[in-house]
Amino acid sequence: MTFPGRRQDWLLLGLALVLAFVAFATYYRTRPTTLTVAVAPRGGSEPALLQGYADELASAGSWS
Repeated sequence: MTFPGRRQDWLLLGLALVLAFVAFATYYRTRPTTLTVAVAPRGGSEPALLQGYADELASAGSWS
C-alpha cells in the first residue's frame, strides 16, 4: 500500500498535527478559572473575608 506524495511530506504533516495538539492542550490547561463561592448573607463577616482573600490574590498577581 502506497500513499501519494513523499514520506517526508507525511512526516511533516504528522509533526504539524502533533504540535497543534500540544499547543491547544497547553492553552486549554493554562487558562484562568473562575471560583464561585456561596457564603452567608451580605451583612456577615464571610463576604468581607472572601473579598480580602480575592484582593490579596489579585495584588499578588496569581491569576494574571
